[in-house]
Amino acid sequence: MSKTLDIPWEKYSIIANLSKQLEAISPLFGRTVLQKMIYILQEVFEIPCGYEYSFYNYGPYSSELASDLEYVEFLGGVNVTWLENIGGYHITPGAKCDRIISKASPFLDANNQKISQCIEEFGSSNAGKLELIATIIYVDRYSKKNRLRLGSKDLSKKVKELKPKFSESDIEETAKTLSRKKYIH
Repeated sequence: MSKTLDIPWEKYSIIANLSKQLEAISPLFGRTVLQKMIYILQEVFEIPCGYEYSFYNYGPYSSELASDLEYVEFLGGVNVTWLENIGGYHITPGAKCDRIISKASPFLDANNQKISQCIEEFGSSNAGKLELIATIIYVDRYSKKNRLRLGSKDLSKKVKELKPKFSESDIEETAKTLSRKKYIH
């Protein structure tokens, strides 16, 4: 009886693909940006990346994604470098990036338009802005899932409780933009 390995190439390829596509766009493509971009790909653009998220210090966070990033780095799909001058990580394509991407090309091809749209919309945002955007989306999705009715003021108030470092005006303006684009309901 032969056994086959169930390797999640789709998950690995989306990490490698983002490293390649965001290399020249993102102000600093690091761990936080990766977490938020994949969260947005799943929640807003409905790409089945397969990660479960919970709320953490910088907003929605997936420990499985953090582990997968380390594994993709081990495989040579990405390089993760600590940048002392900014106190953060920088993710760039690794020597085997294209090989990892090719392992799940049907998945990437099927979702290419949505990935491109997400990158166009959010790819140039810094980690802080993505933290706010992802938190607003998280609160919106959480309230819908739990059948809570949050108006725009209640949504902003809840996000402010979770993220007091953001101003009320930034939260409200970002939520209005997300709502206008139908990324939140």
